Amino acid sequence: LASPSLKSTQQAQFRQMSLDSFRVISDWYHFAILELMLVEDFEPNAKWVAKALGITVSEVNIAIGNLSRLGLIVVTEDGKWLDRAGNNSNVVEYDVETAKRKLQKQILEKAIEALEEVDIKERDNSAVTFAIHTSRLPEAVEKITRFRRELAAFFEQDSKRDQVYHLAVALYPVTKIKRGKGSKR
Repeated sequence: LASPSLKSTQQAQFRQMSLDSFRVISDWYHFAILELMLVEDFEPNAKWVAKALGITVSEVNIAIGNLSRLGLIVVTEDGKWLDRAGNNSNVVEYDVETAKRKLQKQILEKAIEALEEVDIKERDNSAVTFAIHTSRLPEAVEKITRFRRELAAFFEQDSKRDQVYHLAVALYPVTKIKRGKGSKR
């Protein structure tokens, strides 16, 4: 989940979301709405948000209801939307595999769309392939987490924002090598 007002990766306290909460908001646009609220000229109405994100007004209304019920936003009597999300993480110690897989699949599908629809000056799609020793995977995952948070903090230094972006980083095996009992890792 994006982290509004993140001062630095060292200072930020990340609140772990419950499994039930994460399942409710595991569609990509819930997180995008929270970030869209930080964009210059944001208009707190479903029609504007739907147009900005390319989703339906119904999806926006359902998302606003979900975010409100979870206390992540407050819709005031005069129609303002207040961000109460803070710094959240969907990385939990128990199983969220289905909800995380759903969110990641949606984000990767949006990345594929961007390859076709977004000018290269407004995006970066890149990859690298390398051989690794799998014992170092936990350290690699920690470096990726730190990078994501540092990049978010870098962009959050700007008091004025004009777009919402996704960053998708995927690290996965492309080989299917079976290891036996006596294999050296």
